[in-house]
Amino acid sequence: MSNLSACVTEVMEKAAANLKSVNRVNEFAEVFFSLEVMVQVIKNVMSEEESVSVYNAPVLLTFLTNVPFTLPEAEDTKQEFTELIRLFVQSATHKLNVRAMNHPKIGLGRTKIIEILRFVIKEDILGAKQIVADSADFFPILLSLLREYPLANLLHNEVVKVIELALADP
Repeated sequence: MSNLSACVTEVMEKAAANLKSVNRVNEFAEVFFSLEVMVQVIKNVMSEEESVSVYNAPVLLTFLTNVPFTLPEAEDTKQEFTELIRLFVQSATHKLNVRAMNHPKIGLGRTKIIEILRFVIKEDILGAKQIVADSADFFPILLSLLREYPLANLLHNEVVKVIELALADP
């Protein structure tokens, strides 16, 4: 969480130093909901460090579903974000490759990662459906989750929704 905390602190300091007008709240929102912060939040969930990635997944889901974020029109920025989404799908898929023996409960962080995948696929953000279709590990790992955890688990509903969305026609 330190990377995210450092980024948020830096953005807040930058915003506080530059806010001079009466319209401070809007200026702060523009800085705080910037590409820089969004990229940092995504990278935190993709982190190799288990506690950083899994515990920051709810932050990313909140960001994606509640923050008024729009991607700039620049083609190079879109390509960078498309690559970031590709890396996120790959990283998230590997974080979901767990065994019930090692993780008896799937946990909130991994459930949020599944919800993020569902949101990204549902909204087809930058061609996410195609990115998922191109991933060799996505479906086998999600199917192994269905086998590993009991049917009554909330996880089943979320995983089934993700699979249905990924397989649906565009």
